[in-house]
Amino acid sequence: MSSWSELSQKNLFPFSKEQSDFEIALQEWAHTGVLVDHLFPVESCQLCEHANLRYHFEIANNETQATLQVGSSCIEKFGIAIYDNEGNKLQGPARGKQLREEINTQKQEMMAETLGELWRQSEKNREEVATYVRAYQERGGFSPKNLLSLFTLMKDEGIDYIPHTYKVTLRRKEDRDYLYRISVEDRELIWGSLSTAQKKGYLKRKKDFDKSLERKKTLYSSPTHLSSITETQQEDSLPDWPIRYSERAHRYKITFFDEKGKPLKRLFRGDLEESRSFIREQIANNPEFEKAEIRFTETNDLVEIL
Repeated sequence: MSSWSELSQKNLFPFSKEQSDFEIALQEWAHTGVLVDHLFPVESCQLCEHANLRYHFEIANNETQATLQVGSSCIEKFGIAIYDNEGNKLQGPARGKQLREEINTQKQEMMAETLGELWRQSEKNREEVATYVRAYQERGGFSPKNLLSLFTLMKDEGIDYIPHTYKVTLRRKEDRDYLYRISVEDRELIWGSLSTAQKKGYLKRKKDFDKSLERKKTLYSSPTHLSSITETQQEDSLPDWPIRYSERAHRYKITFFDEKGKPLKRLFRGDLEESRSFIREQIANNPEFEKAEIRFTETNDLVEIL
């Protein structure tokens, strides 16, 4: 018998009706649906005594009414009963899925609480907050840019928030690139919201991104590149860089063209969605604007053409 099993029996029998058969004693217990998030891995399982737990799942004995706070591994490995919201006893993979859903539900409740507080305290920013929440619902997570804006608003309003209750999505290249570009200070603000896999991916690819960015800067400033500019491009006397570059204000370079492809106007913006709305409005109100392109200011990489 393993020490892990011995510890579990020692801790379970005192609270069970059955005092000799461990398997029978286990059948007296069931998960109550109560979950406690300690925010950090600082607790221990009251059954097997495994340390460094962040989540406690409550189990109760239907004979003695005793309760214990345990880890999810003990519930699954010992076959402790788990029921869904309709009272159906779950079997197989559905058991682990139920425990994970309970964690996700609690995270969303904690997130909703702080977002609600921000909504009440910051009336002038309600429309902005609502936009971020809608994007979260559509994409299943916050983009790094939107989450940074949310956390900055909460910080300014003096609202305490828990970063790991906010889910980040990095499926789009523009979101990953944004994370690579932001300052260390801004990154630290949202770092706790990234999953373990996302953090590993960032640490693995950040150096490669910086090297690629440096190569592109060197390329665009080299005499060889400058001499390869086409005749149409040479006619482009519009500013290619803002006077004082700021990531938040000038991340995107917008250029408007006429029907022959000649650049007519260039400006810089920090928000992609606002840039798209601005472009549509400008094209609608200016007949000479045939199309517009959006590029990253730092790398000149094309984002899209409208």
